[in-house]
Amino acid sequence: MTVPAAFPDNEEQRLQRLHALLVLDSEPEPLFDTLARTAAEFCGTSAGLVSLVDAERQWFKANYGLGDARETPRDVAFCAHAILDDAVMQVPDARNDPRFADNPLVTGDLNIRFYAGAPLALPDGDRVGTLCVLDVHAKQLTPEQSRMLEQLSRIAVQALVMRRELLDRALAVRGRYEQALAEREDFLRLITDSLPVRIGYIDNQRRYQFVNRAQAERFDLPPGAVVGQSPSMLVKRAPDPAVGARVDAALAGQPQRFEFDDGQDDGGVRRIDCQLIPHRGADGRVLGMFTTGVDITARAETERALLRQTATLRSVAELIPAIVAVLDADGRYRFVNGAFERWHGRQRAQIIGHTMHELLGQPEFDPVRPWIARALAGESVSFELHFPERDHGQHLAISYIPLRLDSGALDGFVAVGQDITQHRQEARRLLNLSQRDALTGLLNRAGLQDWLAFQQAHGDTAQLGLLCIDLDRFKPVNDQHGHPVGDQLLQRFAERLRGLVRPTDAVVRMGGDEFAVLLVGVRDADALRVVADKILHAAHQPFQVGALALHIGASVGTALGLDPERGWSDLLHRADTMLYRAKSEGRGRVAMAQAAGPAQRGP
Repeated sequence: MTVPAAFPDNEEQRLQRLHALLVLDSEPEPLFDTLARTAAEFCGTSAGLVSLVDAERQWFKANYGLGDARETPRDVAFCAHAILDDAVMQVPDARNDPRFADNPLVTGDLNIRFYAGAPLALPDGDRVGTLCVLDVHAKQLTPEQSRMLEQLSRIAVQALVMRRELLDRALAVRGRYEQALAEREDFLRLITDSLPVRIGYIDNQRRYQFVNRAQAERFDLPPGAVVGQSPSMLVKRAPDPAVGARVDAALAGQPQRFEFDDGQDDGGVRRIDCQLIPHRGADGRVLGMFTTGVDITARAETERALLRQTATLRSVAELIPAIVAVLDADGRYRFVNGAFERWHGRQRAQIIGHTMHELLGQPEFDPVRPWIARALAGESVSFELHFPERDHGQHLAISYIPLRLDSGALDGFVAVGQDITQHRQEARRLLNLSQRDALTGLLNRAGLQDWLAFQQAHGDTAQLGLLCIDLDRFKPVNDQHGHPVGDQLLQRFAERLRGLVRPTDAVVRMGGDEFAVLLVGVRDADALRVVADKILHAAHQPFQVGALALHIGASVGTALGLDPERGWSDLLHRADTMLYRAKSEGRGRVAMAQAAGPAQRGP
């Protein structure tokens, strides 16, 4: 909800002083309009106001850049807060300020994000309003801009006081009217001469009737020598046709705002932000125009450098083999490179301005949500994501790097993604090679260790059964028929072993003609015995290798239950011991160890 400002302690006296100025609901005046515009341009904002805070409203003596608004209710006025203190009040981002986050001036069509107001403090200390600047983007004034806003506010106070004094004089002595006008013009000149802005008035005959010092210095003349002359008489070089067309339009009643390069007599060029404001008489006829010019050469050079830098960065972003995007603090895309477009299969125009949630959809957005929160909290993060639905499963290595303004405020983050699908596939391939027996495709000892580590982390190792298998009469096959036949026999036996167990079980070649089978979820020794008997039966069936029918056999030793404290080596030792017993008792048989109970100390 909107938080109205408190009333000053001297509210009744303050309102009396405000009403005594006789300025409320008066017509616009060029002096105050110039102050509002100058404040906005110097502070780099889109709007400037001379705002007076009345009992139930704030009323604008001058409004530059805020449409046709003349007043707002006091309870939504930023200026009602600013008059509570002598210092310049700044609101860098109204959406993040609890006093204004729900204010209709912030959430509505005006979309105010930034506000800075310098109180208009009368000589007796009563603050009757502000000279304020506003913008639709969050920002922070520089110390120089803040000081200028204070200086302009003091000029505005002087103008209000002088205006009231002039009214007093005009009301008291009509005979002194011309003198008052002269004093007002002198005061206006005093004000305008102190501003770093070119200010002038050109009549409909295209002759200057007023210039301030900055405008006169453009022609290397005092102000009095410029009055009565036309710009074409004062400029030594040929006139700019584009500027001439703007002047024609202004004298036809059309306000103009434009930039142009002003060539100097010494060969230099200054970039000028110019405004031409038609002046109409009571009958609507154009009598002339007010002119203002702000030297923006330094700003223009900075903008050109920034454009070059932006173009360079954009080219770099297009050339690097990575997916690049920039998101603002609201989580909306404001830049993506070509690789990003190709990854998502959308054109840039379909992406910019949308949120990551809108672009990715819920399934792909949920995994990145916590990483976004950390980046928007100011933390650089890196992580990997798997996208199983994209091109048979793709992997990205992603980094989020926060962006900060010069003030330190967070302005979003840069997202960089590197497609590491091939790296992951190659890593899986190499891992598979390192954990698989090259001859049979079964797990090797390294693969067995990883399988056991997974079971210990996620399974019930008390129901883990191990069968150690040693082939009988395999050596004579190698001796009589050669190693190639022996290798094929091992492969045939491995195939039979795989067919006897579930996908969740593990079949391992321990080396040579030794194998192992690990079974999960084995409830008792009887279940283990059933599998062991199947293995013996499978081993005693003839193996067809080419034209040969080979007969071998197998011995099996079993053990049930992995004791977490004794580890895998204990389970293997018990099964190996039983295998040794089976072979020593005549081969072709099964020997079973007792199930492991609670850990026992000692041998």
